[in-house]
Amino acid sequence: MRNAATQPIKHLLVRAELTLRAALWALATRRLDRLYGDLPSKPSAPRKDAQSQAAALAGIVEAHCAAGTTIIETNSVAAMKLDTAEYALSMMLAELRDVMVAPQSSWAPARQAIVPKFARVADAAAQPAQAA
Repeated sequence: MRNAATQPIKHLLVRAELTLRAALWALATRRLDRLYGDLPSKPSAPRKDAQSQAAALAGIVEAHCAAGTTIIETNSVAAMKLDTAEYALSMMLAELRDVMVAPQSSWAPARQAIVPKFARVADAAAQPAQAA
């Protein structure tokens, strides 16, 4: 008897779910119609045959290859101009170094180079033998 009672309840639940889904679908459709209204239909472009598609594709590839070549040439010219500007700047700095006198500062002590004293391996190995 219990099984017979659950079937109508399941049937009612499924029916309620389908009704709710239909109501939500109608609400979404009305919302889209209010937002966009009746959009004019756009006629689809006529299909091209294989030869015209290949020609269009070849044109696109050729245009992009030409653009790539132009970019490479422009990049190399820019690199040469940067090298020229760097060389001119280094030469200007060298000329300014030759002309300008370094200012003497009274607050900084004179710098002395610290040169480490390295011992050769042969000398270091010979020292313990000599000490013994």
